[in-house]
Amino acid sequence: MVGPSADTGLECRADPQPLTNFGEALALMAGRDTFELRWIGDHYEIAIRDHFRIRGSPAGSGVDILVAHDCELADDWPTMQSAFSGYVAPETIGNNPPF
Repeated sequence: MVGPSADTGLECRADPQPLTNFGEALALMAGRDTFELRWIGDHYEIAIRDHFRIRGSPAGSGVDILVAHDCELADDWPTMQSAFSGYVAPETIGNNPPF
């Protein structure tokens, strides 16, 4: 999953499977960044997680927690079902992503 960060505009590359709280803790201890994916009305937003977001929005509280993608590592973090199973982003036209 690739998209611009909602807060910085920098590119975020994340694995699409949402992590559990334990999975996020393991990823952070391994030195990997984590991101939160939110549904904002009609689009998704992704943002890097800092300690405020980690404490304020744990996994399963309406956000998906994603680990930064690393092509060279095939990690198996504890995961959970997405918080957005019923949400569908609108179809895009051209090169404009739905976030």
